[in-house]
Amino acid sequence: MRRFAEETGFPEDRLVLRANDENDPRLRKGIDNWEELEQVFHELLAVSDAGTVFAEHDLRAHCHAPRRDMIRQAATDLANKLDSLCPICGNPGFWISDHVRGLPCECCQAPTREVLADIWSCPACEHREQQQRPGREFADPGRCDYCNP
Repeated sequence: MRRFAEETGFPEDRLVLRANDENDPRLRKGIDNWEELEQVFHELLAVSDAGTVFAEHDLRAHCHAPRRDMIRQAATDLANKLDSLCPICGNPGFWISDHVRGLPCECCQAPTREVLADIWSCPACEHREQQQRPGREFADPGRCDYCNP
């Protein structure tokens, strides 16, 4: 139990313990210190039919730093999308809606599955534009189905 807790970022990232397995309704959420972890572990072990305790991440945002980071990034992405206006009708939400694959291989020039360009579209007027991805002319040969099958 201690090794799992240490590997998961405990106590900053809190844990959930359940008797038996991941489906057992007997659980404790939000465990955030070593003393409580040990106490709850022994309590659940005592009522476990299988003699096991199942541990998992507490994925509620206030209990899991990586989840908070993902929510923060999603909010930033949404703000950027709302701030991106369509060049034709001026409505917000002009954003990447698809990709064009086929970035040429640096070695053999064959098209790869790497993204060559992005398709930007407007949800209001359905205007679409293809924009080349900046900074990459060629794909690494390691990503080429011909050079690296």
